[in-house]
Amino acid sequence: MKKQIVSVLLIMFLLLPCFGCADKEAESNEYIVKVCGFSDSIPETDHKLEYSLWSEGKYTDTTIVKQVDFLLGNSQIKGSYKDSERKFYNCFSTHRYLDANNRFFEIDSNQKLTSYFWGSAAIAQEPSAKLSADECKEIACSFLGKIVDIKDYTVSVNYDETNGKYSICFEKYIGTLKTADQATVVVEENGNLYSYTSSMLGHIPTDVVPEYDQTAVQQAIEAKLEKIYAKAKSTYDEVNYDDFEYVLTKVTDTDFALVCVINVSCLNHYGEFEEITSERLRLIIE
Repeated sequence: MKKQIVSVLLIMFLLLPCFGCADKEAESNEYIVKVCGFSDSIPETDHKLEYSLWSEGKYTDTTIVKQVDFLLGNSQIKGSYKDSERKFYNCFSTHRYLDANNRFFEIDSNQKLTSYFWGSAAIAQEPSAKLSADECKEIACSFLGKIVDIKDYTVSVNYDETNGKYSICFEKYIGTLKTADQATVVVEENGNLYSYTSSMLGHIPTDVVPEYDQTAVQQAIEAKLEKIYAKAKSTYDEVNYDDFEYVLTKVTDTDFALVCVINVSCLNHYGEFEEITSERLRLIIE
């Protein structure tokens, strides 16, 4: 049976409004697309990490204060420096500390708390009954409200019945475009804070953002995918690109970038059966 190679590009790119100020002029129509992450599951692809600032791992920053002691609301936070890392989506490094109870937390260079892991051993006054989703959401909002103004964030609640935990997610959108400015606070159903993580928290403005030429972005991504999966197309009956997710972030204090996460699946058909090999690819568009 003659193989038919089908490449379907499902660009569910959001129809962005024209925002007031633009760091990249729309009429230039030239975008640089780089690979910034991949799962490396399709053997016919030879991925190369082209944007590596988010993948360099932990390092020691000799300029960082070795001991910190600051207030978060009414809570005193103290810790000893361990290491630093530039995490995915961040345009800055975060610095990891260990508190007196052997719990890790992270701050940025301005001592803004960016993560904390209390675990189930966190000491708190436990209520006599399990708390509701709304009550746990209120605890998360009260905590994060000490770090950032939460009025600009969309809040969602997910319940893990198996582990008895609520994940309260805070995400900032510009129109319908998701940004990397987000946080997750996990609250146990007894009311204890379990963990807190964030990326670009408070760093994405809602009033000054770049304009993107939708057609030019689509063409740039198509060209990149054609190059990356050229060998796979000669091996499989189908190469499909699905579930495009766009996230707006910054690569410097002033320069914006789009990150596109794509599910790639390669299929071979054998009568009524098919064999599927898939992976996730992350591209950064500057």
